[in-house]
Amino acid sequence: MEDKKLCMRLKAIRERSGLSIKKCAKKSGIALSHIHALENCEYDKLPAGSARKTIVKEYARTCGIDEIELDDVMHQIEHKHETPKTIKKQRSFSIPNIARTLLATGAILSLALYLGMEVHAMIGPPTLIITDPTENFETSRNAITIAGSTEPESTVTLNGLKTNLNKQGHFEETIHLKRGLNEIIIESTSKRGGHASASRSVLYMPEDSQSAKAKHDSTQL
Repeated sequence: MEDKKLCMRLKAIRERSGLSIKKCAKKSGIALSHIHALENCEYDKLPAGSARKTIVKEYARTCGIDEIELDDVMHQIEHKHETPKTIKKQRSFSIPNIARTLLATGAILSLALYLGMEVHAMIGPPTLIITDPTENFETSRNAITIAGSTEPESTVTLNGLKTNLNKQGHFEETIHLKRGLNEIIIESTSKRGGHASASRSVLYMPEDSQSAKAKHDSTQL
């Protein structure tokens, strides 16, 4: 309804100025088709942007429309017929925008997960593997070899005493045992400060003790 009122208003102003459509076109230099479009609310048939503004201004000047009325006409034409197109264009890009947002969110989460794993690897405990002796080992010898591997360049201690580590992270150390049960604590500290530990229980029974025990057992029988 508002569009029809505007069309009728423009046509009435032209007719009031005593101009036919042909005379208006000749005087203003505007194509007849563009004048028909203006007066029939077919604004989509007008050129877009600055060309449309030029047509409206020339039409207004030719028909004697003052500046205030011209601003009102221009406002109605521009806002009624360009704003919907802008909104439509924005809506057409809504799905790609959502996709970009999801991709960005996924990338951020992946980066956070990667950094978390890196931080854990940096400050987490080093790998510590004891290959010798086995758990609950029994021996009649007063010394035993402790062997294993850990992260290269780590610091390894056996019951608090530092032991040597080769470039591959392997270590091997002989320690003396006391009679009875021996608890051996192996600890590894990486360059980044990570810490790991393991233990082995070794029972040392000299041969004379074993013979005495066997003799005692036979006597009991």
